[in-house]
Amino acid sequence: MVGTWTHSTGGPTQNTPYACKIQANKRVNSHGIESTELLGTISPKDINNVHAAAKRVPPQQCQIYVVTSTSELEKKALLPHSVTSRLGQKIRMSETAQGYRRQNPVAKPDIEWYPPG
Repeated sequence: MVGTWTHSTGGPTQNTPYACKIQANKRVNSHGIESTELLGTISPKDINNVHAAAKRVPPQQCQIYVVTSTSELEKKALLPHSVTSRLGQKIRMSETAQGYRRQNPVAKPDIEWYPPG
């Protein structure tokens, strides 16, 4: 499977600031990815909206970054309603990531979901 991969890199475990990465034509069925889930299909004409949503979200712990980015796409009606809250329930953060998040808070998205920590 190939698609646009929007994710966050860096953080406390890598001793670097978090950063956003958008990679087009990325193979997403690699061994380094534990699981994937098709959230919806977005028309190629909306790709700029996807990139804009990804850039609006501050880089942060990868799972929280993805869920927050998803909330932006849900607000634009590019993904079905309730995707964000369903994904938010799956977040698992290490103690290190939770501590970093407490020390470096970021704004919560407008769509209600509850990240750990």
